Amino acid sequence: MNSKIGLKYKFIYLSTLSVIVTVLLGGAAQYFLSMIYPGYSHLFIVAFSLFYILIGLAAVFIFTRIMIRPVVSLTAKVRKIRDGDLSVEFSEEPPHKRIDEMDLLFDGFKHMIKTLRESIDQLTQARDRAEKSSIEAQKNHNRLEAIFNSISDGIMIIDEDYNILASNKNMRRIFGHEEESIIGEHCYQLCNGSQNVCSFCNAEKVLQTGMPRHTVCTKKKNTAHVEKIYEVHNFPLYDAPTNKSYII
Repeated sequence: MNSKIGLKYKFIYLSTLSVIVTVLLGGAAQYFLSMIYPGYSHLFIVAFSLFYILIGLAAVFIFTRIMIRPVVSLTAKVRKIRDGDLSVEFSEEPPHKRIDEMDLLFDGFKHMIKTLRESIDQLTQARDRAEKSSIEAQKNHNRLEAIFNSISDGIMIIDEDYNILASNKNMRRIFGHEEESIIGEHCYQLCNGSQNVCSFCNAEKVLQTGMPRHTVCTKKKNTAHVEKIYEVHNFPLYDAPTNKSYII
């Protein structure tokens, strides 16, 4: 298990150790030089005072770099992440190393980046699957629409309010709207030109019973005023996702 030591205590330990070593070595050197050259003791005091000052300034500079370097490194990495670069790597810490707050912060960012990469990968895969499914669904829709329109009989799908939801080309031809869309129109208006449901219509019964029915009807052709007999088959169609029933 890694042992923890805070940045504050690391600075105190290093500073104290440096002061002790510097004072001991400097004091010993000053003592021996004063013993050898007693007439220059006052110069040695001044020289070693300047020495201590320089050593102190150097120690402060070095310790500051040691303390600030990980902060600067982490800031640079965070800036790259902010700009969208998720390839930033956080180096692995060797085992049994003493760790401090910055090490824990680095570890937290490393875990965050790893989780973020995994989430993006999952979202990318989900998007690819969705796009593939969408393309396949469009292909199936085109196939079904082609089959739907190629059937020789007239087919339409209506809801419980007799609104036309879909129709093939032959159904539009029967209604005299071969080149126009009849989606949203009421089937009885196109069939008999009135505001009332056709007398022969079995749609309501099919919805109530859930059983298919069939009947016959006549429709006049506008061009020749000739009546044509049509056999009408009604089938229930249940849409599970919307919990609604329709009629074919």
